[in-house]
Amino acid sequence: LVMAQLELAFLIAKDCVVFFTENFSIDQLLLSQMEGICPALIFTSVQEFFVQLIVFFLKNCPHFQSLTWACQARLLRKNIADISVLLVTMCFERRLQVFRWGLGSKDMDTLREVKNNVEQVVEIDKSTLDKYLNEKIANDIFEVVNSLSQLEIPGHVLIVLVLICMYTRDGLLMEKQHKVDAARSHY
Repeated sequence: LVMAQLELAFLIAKDCVVFFTENFSIDQLLLSQMEGICPALIFTSVQEFFVQLIVFFLKNCPHFQSLTWACQARLLRKNIADISVLLVTMCFERRLQVFRWGLGSKDMDTLREVKNNVEQVVEIDKSTLDKYLNEKIANDIFEVVNSLSQLEIPGHVLIVLVLICMYTRDGLLMEKQHKVDAARSHY
């Protein structure tokens, strides 16, 4: 029952969080395609999306809500890189060597304003990643996710690993650290 609640909380968060924001609008994406891609803008937008997704997801996790805002922020800043790797692994399809991500309803509405025929699932292959980042970074990302995907970790276990990562202090001192440690042990 707890796993089902966590999965539901993650799916709700995924549908509620939007990729296109005032920091990265559909107009900016279209303009960057015409004028040349800005890798830093794309990378920052993806990270912002991941942070929004995790924060929205964690709002439905009682252990996280029992922490102070400052403690929540410190944990998120410290662990967002590891969490991002797990999120990217979650949407990687090893057999096809693509990242697949279903857009939420709000992003679909935003895209339909510009283009009528829009696919809900976005696929990003290695050549696209090369184009938007660079070849070395794309190779590194694909190497990591291929390695992790060989373990065939189910999605619900990746969600638990996200929670375990979130509550990892690695000696970082903070108020209510006993609650952080208890939450990590719980998951």
